[in-house]
Amino acid sequence: MVRLHTAVAGIGLTVGLGACGIPAPDPALWLAKPEETCPKIDPAKVDATDLFVMSSSLPDCRQGTLAFSTYRSHRGLTFAQAELTGPDSDPAQSDDTRRFADRGAWLGAIERAVSAENGSAGKLAVYFHGYNNTYRDALRRGENVRRSFEFAVPTVVVSWPSRARGQSYLYDEASIGWAQQYHSRMLVDLAQRASDITLVSHSMGGRTLIQSVLDLDARYPELGRHVKRLVIVSPDVDRDRVLRDDGEIDQLSTFGQPDTPVAERRDIVIYASARDLPIRLSRFAHGYARLGSTDCKYAVNYADREIGDDRKEACHAARPRDKVTIIDTSSSPGPERDLMRHSDVFESCTGRADLRAFLAGDARTPWRSEVVLDEQRKAWRLVRDPRFERGKECIEWTPDFPVAD
Repeated sequence: MVRLHTAVAGIGLTVGLGACGIPAPDPALWLAKPEETCPKIDPAKVDATDLFVMSSSLPDCRQGTLAFSTYRSHRGLTFAQAELTGPDSDPAQSDDTRRFADRGAWLGAIERAVSAENGSAGKLAVYFHGYNNTYRDALRRGENVRRSFEFAVPTVVVSWPSRARGQSYLYDEASIGWAQQYHSRMLVDLAQRASDITLVSHSMGGRTLIQSVLDLDARYPELGRHVKRLVIVSPDVDRDRVLRDDGEIDQLSTFGQPDTPVAERRDIVIYASARDLPIRLSRFAHGYARLGSTDCKYAVNYADREIGDDRKEACHAARPRDKVTIIDTSSSPGPERDLMRHSDVFESCTGRADLRAFLAGDARTPWRSEVVLDEQRKAWRLVRDPRFERGKECIEWTPDFPVAD
């Protein structure tokens, strides 16, 4: 969730601000001992429908509640669970976050939550937030992800120390890289306890999702098979590096093993947009196209830059791969207030429907239209479907929703 008043100027200023440094937090924050000051959770009262949280940000319990600051934690990770409060339409307006005693207690609670006895049958979702996010932003989007499943699935929100400022793009790039080892280790821990894992990322979070899965596949290939599907939303990642032959998507879809049978491959969906302003700014900053963009202007394939106006926003199209789908959300806008167009999948009614269909494994998606760049490269584009809208409210898609062929 990127704020308009900071995002537009943010990336353009990052290089100039890069030498400013980050001041140390208030000593009352970094000297405090979380085990003494932060509220604890009663293991007997863990609710599988609340969000599990792992954070590498410095905890802030000075107000008697557990929140997370924008600073990196020098104390290691905090493991917690967040009970969200607020209206049904926006339950993350406030939260009651409580910490587990240690990593083992947190993992034990997750293991119980994903057990067949609790109705999950091994299913688990993990959400990685992006650049310029507060802890509350991460919780809100994590709850959106949790609610996108047809049936309840325990969900983990991975909180890393974003500075939550448009001007701090370079700081966030550095901090998500700093947290990578934590995220890779966490995915190993979770794959040892859940057999059907869905990973969802937004924006810069796509970087850590991709690297975490690559690390898991390389080190523990059998556990890698427990990560069944990847949802990569508005990815702030180099497009060519990911989509070229033998690039990261090929490695991810085949568990790092090219001879993997088609039936065993991961399901992967990537959402991009020609209207996504933060991704457009990132593209300017990095010089080449991002995976979250669809235009051809900054393509590494220089011939694509000469493509005519009728296809100039079709460069997300790629060589067809089994169980890999790339979708442009440009024609499915969210609410008028979403000027950044960085969250179409979560904010637009058709985007939500498409995500729910993917997570349900339902192939009935008539709101998608095919995009053809050339004979070898194809993709999809969402077409706004008014059946999912009732005024400003969305009608949530489920597999029994009447969908035309």
